[in-house]
Amino acid sequence: MLLSKVSINEGSFFHIYNGLSSLEQLMKKSSKWMLIFSLVSLFMLASWGGAGEKTSKAKLLHFGNMGGLLPTLKQSDLPDHESEAAELIFKLCGQCHNSPGPGLHTVKEWETVFWRMYWRMHMMNAQFDHFMVPTFGEGELMFMYLKQNAMRPATLNKVDMEQPGAKEYVTYCSQCHQLPDPQMHTKGEWPKVTARMAKHMGSMAKNLADQATLTTINGYLQANAR
Repeated sequence: MLLSKVSINEGSFFHIYNGLSSLEQLMKKSSKWMLIFSLVSLFMLASWGGAGEKTSKAKLLHFGNMGGLLPTLKQSDLPDHESEAAELIFKLCGQCHNSPGPGLHTVKEWETVFWRMYWRMHMMNAQFDHFMVPTFGEGELMFMYLKQNAMRPATLNKVDMEQPGAKEYVTYCSQCHQLPDPQMHTKGEWPKVTARMAKHMGSMAKNLADQATLTTINGYLQANAR
């Protein structure tokens, strides 16, 4: 096993690579950035020893597992950002990784992802001091918020590939999530969204659109906006 377990304080063990048995397998299943972040987090984790640093260890451990590559969002980037649900998402989901935007997944995907993360938070709470968890009622509120603001995927076979910007839209806007429906946003909202997404593509080591391409994509999205 390649670094399959790490001992932390009272003999607790946490799986880092979930059954990967060799460096070759890890390289096949992860990008080079995932590997770099995982190894850095592992060595930093091994150097920590104080019991008061448990919460930081939890975050770094999960950072290694996730690759640290979820896009960086401010609470103000979230839909209805002053709502209780948005505040819970930003505060609680940001303990292990960057807070996710609800548009990261479709409704069907959130049904699996959210409840897996909900129980994982409770597992982390059992291991680390000061790790905050939602009540079941708060979890329901967060889940409904994510569903209401989830990604609405476009139907690829309905995209007019002859329309200016359509090919660029399909190429670049489906690298990190499903292809978004242009009617998810208004004509005025799309430039802000795509500017933020362009930054995320860089942080997630995806193919970057240059400014001319970004302008072309914006033109397509605005022409088909709600």
